[in-house]
Amino acid sequence: LAAFGYSMLPTLWPGEVLTIQSQSLEQVQPSEVVLFSREGRFFIHRVVRKVKMGPETRLITRGDALPSVDATVFPLEFLGKIVSVRRGDRDIPVPSCSPWRRLTGLALTYSVHLRSLGLRWHAWWSTASGSNSGLAT
Repeated sequence: LAAFGYSMLPTLWPGEVLTIQSQSLEQVQPSEVVLFSREGRFFIHRVVRKVKMGPETRLITRGDALPSVDATVFPLEFLGKIVSVRRGDRDIPVPSCSPWRRLTGLALTYSVHLRSLGLRWHAWWSTASGSNSGLAT
C-alpha cells in the first residue's frame, strides 16, 4: 500500500510503499502505526493508547503531524499494523515518533509553505538517493 496524505509527515511521506501485517487489534501496542478503514477511506496513524470498553478493546490513534487524536478505532475498522516502509532499495522499520518528528510534523501541518518546501526537498532527496517513493510535487 502506498502512503497518501500529510498526516504522518515526516515519518511517512506520500508515495512511500508500506508493508502491512495482519494481526488482531489486541496484539497492537501504543506507538505502533496501524491501518484502519472508516467511511470508505484508509487511514494510517500511530496508536496513542488502547482502551477497554466492556469486553472490547479499541484504539486511540493520531497522525504524527496532527494536533488531536482521531475518533476511537473499533475492531471492525482495524485492518493491520504497518511493519516497514520502503526507502530506496530496502525496507526499514517504521520510524518512531520522536519529539523532533512530532514538532516537525506539526510545523508541516500548520505551514503550507513549509510543507511545500518539505515535499520538494523530499522529492529531490528521493531522486538523488535512488528512492522510488513516486512522490509528485
